[in-house]
Amino acid sequence: MKTTRYIAVTLMAIMLVFLSIPASAQTASPADPNQAVDQVLCSMGLGCASTSTSTTTSSSSNTSNAGSTSASSTSNSGGGFFDFIFGSSNKNTHAVIYGATISKAYTNNLITLFRVARSDSVAGELKADEQVYEIIRGKKHLIPNLDIFMDYGFKPQQVQFVTQEQLNKYPSIKYIQQSGDKNKTTHYITNNGMRRTVLNQEVLESYGGRTEDIIVVSKKEFNFYPENKYIYLEQPFTGDVYLVDNGAKRYLTPMAVKRLGIQLNQLGSVNETEFNAYKIGKPVVF
Repeated sequence: MKTTRYIAVTLMAIMLVFLSIPASAQTASPADPNQAVDQVLCSMGLGCASTSTSTTTSSSSNTSNAGSTSASSTSNSGGGFFDFIFGSSNKNTHAVIYGATISKAYTNNLITLFRVARSDSVAGELKADEQVYEIIRGKKHLIPNLDIFMDYGFKPQQVQFVTQEQLNKYPSIKYIQQSGDKNKTTHYITNNGMRRTVLNQEVLESYGGRTEDIIVVSKKEFNFYPENKYIYLEQPFTGDVYLVDNGAKRYLTPMAVKRLGIQLNQLGSVNETEFNAYKIGKPVVF
């Protein structure tokens, strides 16, 4: 008797869905019959067959406005009214979160991993030439390559899609320290992707840098950046090239520049504060 009564109620609920009598059913998506029927049952006080919960992306205050996009597989809860009757064919019970805020293992920094969506991008997968940025304290740092990305223990599923416009809102991180360096020497990352030692706090601040802007990178990433050995004074520009050698600047004659085969992408520009902070070394004539 109870079974017959339940079937009758079920059929009534389905009819109400398609006739769109209850207002709550009108808000359900036509592509989601489970949700529509569940709403009707709830409005009739008969309970809901589905107890699905959504997976949300966790984000820090620095990344909450970045256009977060999250995706998850089917959760452990029921799959709606039709799955309740006919059973569900989806056996995946492990949620996958895209773009979650995570903790960088050895620094304990809370970070979010971003990449700009491309036409060939696939959620949960990462191609070797896709650029991934870690957002740390409201600034972005480009992870140089996929090998270094994996070395950090990151997973492609943790990378969130953003637009180029959203990524551009984050200023770039320019100062790094190597993990395990007892001296905690700070290095500047040039626009050419080279590293140059920051001589002192005054030089750091002359570029608008702050101590809290410095991040710690792995030895593997640190060694990825070639050392910036050749510099020139940006303003006033003279065209003179100098070799940075153990805290000193050594003038290179044009003949020495030619002999060493120095290319433009090997040069780093410095401001007057940094230029004057170097000791004057012996010129390189030949």
